[in-house]
Amino acid sequence: MQVVSIQSQKGGAGKSTITVHLASAMSARGRSVRVLDTDSQKSAMLWASMRESKTPEVVYVEPLKLRAAIDKARTDGIELVLIDSPPNAGPDAVDIAAPADLILIPCRPGVFDVSAVRKTIEIANTANKPYLVVLSSCPPRAPEIAKTRAAFETAGVSVAKSEIEMRRAMDRALQYGESVIEFEPEGESARQINALLDEVLA
Repeated sequence: MQVVSIQSQKGGAGKSTITVHLASAMSARGRSVRVLDTDSQKSAMLWASMRESKTPEVVYVEPLKLRAAIDKARTDGIELVLIDSPPNAGPDAVDIAAPADLILIPCRPGVFDVSAVRKTIEIANTANKPYLVVLSSCPPRAPEIAKTRAAFETAGVSVAKSEIEMRRAMDRALQYGESVIEFEPEGESARQINALLDEVLA
């Protein structure tokens, strides 16, 4: 079983959005996945409540009970656990990172978001866990994307090859309790999510 924690110390980075789309992509491949929503805002839980389908499974878990929830997922034979985390740098951040095999760090291409990524990388390093920065909510073909990627790579930061662009299909799908995999399966957003999932599973 693989455990991936999606973390960022800045709100609006796209954690919940990426989490539920990745989970849906995994489920669409016929593979078992469970989302553990540790954010008190329960965005992933809200999305799940809007769905007719019971997959992917989304469960709310208090950070203190996270390890027990992961152990249960392992017992249940789940292949991939995605942890949707709250946007804060409190003591829970390291506890959420600790059980993960990989920390996925969504980041918009902008100065303030890049600064927030440094804090999340520190958390990953404190937990002694590998991380991967994902450029998210990217304006299509914007020059800031390449500049942000270049800045990260120059600093030795691990960046995903896949970029998640800001497209209408992403938001529209969520409004209907769907993912882009279901809403527009042949679209560019679905391709990007699937490409990111491939990187996560590699």
